[in-house]
Amino acid sequence: MRDVFRTAGRWPVPPTTKPACRDAEPGLFHPDRPGGPLPPDKVTAAKAVCRRCPVLSDCLTLAVRFRETEGIWGGTTPKERRWLRVQADRMHTLGPLLQRLRTGEAPVHVDPLDRPAVVHRLIAGGWDVNRIAATLAVSPAAVRTAHRRGVLVASYAEALKRAGSPRAA
Repeated sequence: MRDVFRTAGRWPVPPTTKPACRDAEPGLFHPDRPGGPLPPDKVTAAKAVCRRCPVLSDCLTLAVRFRETEGIWGGTTPKERRWLRVQADRMHTLGPLLQRLRTGEAPVHVDPLDRPAVVHRLIAGGWDVNRIAATLAVSPAAVRTAHRRGVLVASYAEALKRAGSPRAA
């Protein structure tokens, strides 16, 4: 990862801020062979390093900018980054659905794939978990899970913006 930060032309953070992976074994963040799967134990260990990293969002931004398809970047696996990209794209198409929810039009069906983005936007708009659960006819636990995922999607959407991705608009 250190090489990618150098390839980017500069470290994305002040030199006094040290990425947690800087002193970790580089092989921890990448598959054993190019294009190969990431063993679950490596994913767990790499994400533990990422959780304590002060430049987590900058790392995710680099993964977006360079379209990284392998390894752990910004605390995400390639599969998670693909899911986040799809969710970030969906987040920008929710205007009419959110308007119907806010005005109380019924019934409003929310595709489970849209739920993280919808819940995130409703909570940002001042709705509480119980109101969302009642409106979407799901449990409060499902709303909390969707909100956690929505926060990740919003973080990824911000990384898209920072990376200058045309999909971020």
